[in-house]
Amino acid sequence: MRVNEEQIEESNQITVAGEGHLPASPGAIASDRRQAARVIGTAAIGALAAIGLGDQPNTTAGKSEKKQRKNSSRAEGAKKKSKAGPTGPTGPMGPAGPTGPAGSGDGVPGPQGEAGPAGEQGPKGDPGPEGPAGPMGEAGSVGEQGPQGEAGIAGPKGDDGDVGPQGPEGPQGEQGPAGSGGGALVTTIHTSDPVEIGARLGSSATATATCPVDTVITGGGGRVIGGDPDGVAITMALPAQESDRFSVTYTRFVAVEEPQFGTQILAFAICATTTVTS
Repeated sequence: MRVNEEQIEESNQITVAGEGHLPASPGAIASDRRQAARVIGTAAIGALAAIGLGDQPNTTAGKSEKKQRKNSSRAEGAKKKSKAGPTGPTGPMGPAGPTGPAGSGDGVPGPQGEAGPAGEQGPKGDPGPEGPAGPMGEAGSVGEQGPQGEAGIAGPKGDDGDVGPQGPEGPQGEQGPAGSGGGALVTTIHTSDPVEIGARLGSSATATATCPVDTVITGGGGRVIGGDPDGVAITMALPAQESDRFSVTYTRFVAVEEPQFGTQILAFAICATTTVTS
């Protein structure tokens, strides 16, 4: 039994390329399905015809050719009928094909775009570290002298310098006039009347000794007499030249609870006179 080899080969023309590209578009998938239906239909009719045309002993060549033409007409009719068949459902999408090779990237660069608007100024950064000092520049030309300023405050006096060498002796001066005769200094002590000082703490008293006329005061002092002299102390001693005199003041700093004798103070004035001799 022989099967139409051309029809079988035509039925096997659903190639790998066709299977790999089925998901390309719905129209391409429908076209491939119609082509497959035609091929399968033709192969089926050819198979039936071949079964009816099996090798038989008393068959003539003319009868065989007639049947082959009849089968061919039927196959073409089946092809025409298969074109009018309904479109089957869309099959599932096949796996993605392998990634093609990367492009060479040698295209011509496009024109440079316009510069965008300037952005807002960012916050001021922290000051950087101080850089090294640069080399000193050349000295400039001397300017004009300005007006003299006001004199400043005098500074402290400096230390005395060393004594210089003694100068030469000068010429002898003229003789002066004759002096007066010599004199003598005579001093006398005059005592005041005693003054009572109280026994209570803080009590005070003042005594004054006066120089006679034609004398001058040169000094003075005071003294405590009577009982309990250790409880008082001198607090003032003052000479005066209006009617030359000398005054002293004593103050009690230790109270006397039961005084037996009173306490008195005295003042002394040192008076001097000058006598001139011819």
